[in-house]
Amino acid sequence: MTSPVIPRPSRHSPAGLSAAGRLWNGLLAGVIVVAVTVQLAMAVRGGDGDAAFAAGDPSALTRVIRFFSYFTIQSNMLVLITCVWLVLDPMPFS
Repeated sequence: MTSPVIPRPSRHSPAGLSAAGRLWNGLLAGVIVVAVTVQLAMAVRGGDGDAAFAAGDPSALTRVIRFFSYFTIQSNMLVLITCVWLVLDPMPFS
């Protein structure tokens, strides 16, 4: 007796799901890029209204290092990488 053959799902089936997933991940990646870019610009300029910048104005490099040290920014970057990956290959493990 042979075991039944289970068909492997196609990379692009169903087509609508793949297109919708790519669109969603592309939009999410765009939102993340805009949000992180705006926040980085504000941090570099010191225009986020933080009183700490008024007391001892750190250099732009220090501000960038502090910006990327926040876990929220790091997690947003991981989500961005994942979204771009899923836009390029919506079913990477199939």
